[in-house]
Amino acid sequence: MFNLIILGLLLILIVIWICTRLKNWKQRLTFLFALIVGIPAMLFFGFKWGWKSRERKLKEACLECRQKKDIEQLHIYFMGYTEKDFTGGCYTLRKDPDGHVLDSSQQQMDTTKLNDGTLSMDYYYKLPFKNNDILEIKISGKHYILTNFVLTASANYNMGGAVVNGCRIDSADINGKRTALDQNMIIHKTDQY
Repeated sequence: MFNLIILGLLLILIVIWICTRLKNWKQRLTFLFALIVGIPAMLFFGFKWGWKSRERKLKEACLECRQKKDIEQLHIYFMGYTEKDFTGGCYTLRKDPDGHVLDSSQQQMDTTKLNDGTLSMDYYYKLPFKNNDILEIKISGKHYILTNFVLTASANYNMGGAVVNGCRIDSADINGKRTALDQNMIIHKTDQY
C-alpha cells in the first residue's frame, strides 16, 4: 500500500513538472485531457489483453491436463450418512484396466458434523494412480466403482482472468454413470449410482 502511495505522488509530481514546462494553457489542457483519456484507455486495453491471454493459457492447460495419465490424489466427500454407517470404515480396492488388483486398504474416515445435523466424511486416496485405473470403494454396504477419470485444468479467477494452478479431476464414471466433478467430488447417500 505504501508503494502505491509513493508511486501516485511521484506521478502527480511528474504531471505538475510537465505542466510547468509547457508554454501556455492550451498545451496544458491538451496534455491533461490526453492524460485523462489515455490512462483509462491503456488500463482498459491492457486488462482486456491480459484477460484474453489468461483464457488462452487456460485452454492450453486444459489440453495438457487431458493428455496426462497420472492422477496424484483423489478427495471425496461422502454426505448424508450416519455415525453408525462410518463405524466399519471404508475399504478401497485399486485395479488396473485388466482387473488385476494393484493395492487395497481399510481406511478409517474423518467425520464432521455439519450445521444442519448431517455428517460429512472426508475420503482421501493419496497414492498416485492412472486415469484408466479402477477404484472400488465400499462403505456402509454401498459399493462405488470409479473409472474413466478425465483431467482438466484447475483455475482460480480474479479480476485479471483465470490463474491456472495445476490439474484436477473433471469427471469420472461412478458405477457406470458419468458424473461431473466440480472443485470437490461429493457423493450423497441418496445418490442413485
